[in-house]
Amino acid sequence: MAFVAFRNISDGTIHYYPEHFADDPNLSRGIELYDPEAEEYEEDKVVIDGADHTLPVEQRTVVVATPLDELKKDELVAAAEKRGLPTTGTKAELSKAIAANDKENK
Repeated sequence: MAFVAFRNISDGTIHYYPEHFADDPNLSRGIELYDPEAEEYEEDKVVIDGADHTLPVEQRTVVVATPLDELKKDELVAAAEKRGLPTTGTKAELSKAIAANDKENK
């Protein structure tokens, strides 16, 4: 009997079950075949708060920030507003204020 990887749909954990589970409507409820190479899993990540990384690597996520100089003015205004900063001024002024605030709160 061959065992294959299945992913629990609700919490993302990986378990190994006999491959015939995939074809059985009762046994396959709540699980799906798991292929770590499949792109569809890339969007289904779990955000981890703090430094404890106890989740499997495929469930971790990394936040990639867009450089401030690449943002449009309305995006900078939204970012400033989110941080409680003034939302008026030029793009350069908003970028400088956001960068200073982020450096201060790092």
